[in-house]
Amino acid sequence: MSPRAWRNGEFYTPEFIGDNSWNGYEHDVLLRNDGDGKRFIDIAHVTGIDLDTDGRGVAYLDYDQDGALDVLVVNHRQQAVLLHNNYGRNNHWLAVELQGSRSNRQGVGARITYRSGGVTRIREVRAGGGFLSSSSVPPLLGLGKAAKVDELTVRWPSGTVQTLKEIPADQKIRVVEPRR
Repeated sequence: MSPRAWRNGEFYTPEFIGDNSWNGYEHDVLLRNDGDGKRFIDIAHVTGIDLDTDGRGVAYLDYDQDGALDVLVVNHRQQAVLLHNNYGRNNHWLAVELQGSRSNRQGVGARITYRSGGVTRIREVRAGGGFLSSSSVPPLLGLGKAAKVDELTVRWPSGTVQTLKEIPADQKIRVVEPRR
């Protein structure tokens, strides 16, 4: 099956040789887990993220600090495009700003494990995400319909483990690494 891209309101098949595109306009992809942890669905064309640009990298961030992840697309020889997520606030969130004292200042390399609404998730704090790509600092934790985080554990790069409990949703918190 040939790859398909979305441009000017319709699908088209870009010119490809092997894994390389002649025109540089590869199909932008945004994958959503269908809930079973195994299958992912490409929803780029539905969300408007399948742009008519020559995308090279992407950064996920909450630039307006409203708890919804926004997307910055970096393009080749074109302006970057900021896609503001104004879908609505149907789910809860928690932004966790880490401040290292023994580890690095922003907690890069830390692992955050959080439990809310009977579901446990893990986020790792990274400084990059691939060529011309990155993720937000502070990390934004999705909570779904849960109005609080039951338990949040930070495993710092220094080896220190810190646990917080009963944290209300929809806010930004700062977790400071203990000096031990």
